[in-house]
Amino acid sequence: MGNLLRDESKVVRTKLYDSITTFKNSDEYINLSNTQRKKIDRRIDKLELGNVATADVNIPGIKKEFSAHSQIHSIDSLGADVMDFSYTPAESERIFKNYVVDEFPRYNDTEAKILEDIASKIKDKNIKGEVNLFTELDTCQSCTNIILEFRATYPNIKLNIFTNNTVTP
Repeated sequence: MGNLLRDESKVVRTKLYDSITTFKNSDEYINLSNTQRKKIDRRIDKLELGNVATADVNIPGIKKEFSAHSQIHSIDSLGADVMDFSYTPAESERIFKNYVVDEFPRYNDTEAKILEDIASKIKDKNIKGEVNLFTELDTCQSCTNIILEFRATYPNIKLNIFTNNTVTP
């Protein structure tokens, strides 16, 4: 399962790359001033470097596939039009509370976006199911806290985590 999800994350990256390439070849991009182009290029660089996560979900009544990118926070984010991403929920809508506060807003992490998105769709905390989540990078302490909180909140949902370092090629 980890290999399949890793392959799905590569598809996300490919779709983003193709979208960026198309945009950079468009008249809209070419006609920008140097200042505007440099500003957009910085955002594009973040997209190319950010973390990608994908999840396969087997919970009754919930969609089967989830994807997130650490630099795509809302429907208005650059790259959001590439596919159906999980976004950063508003603070008042966050289900999980054990985020680590450090120099990065950890609610933007891919694992948090996907787990918050899944949790927002669960109506019965005793529902049974399985979530297989792949994230390119190893989970940070904040995401580990959210993973543990998800498992405690939904004890009948098996949550499996895979990373590039735990999936064998």
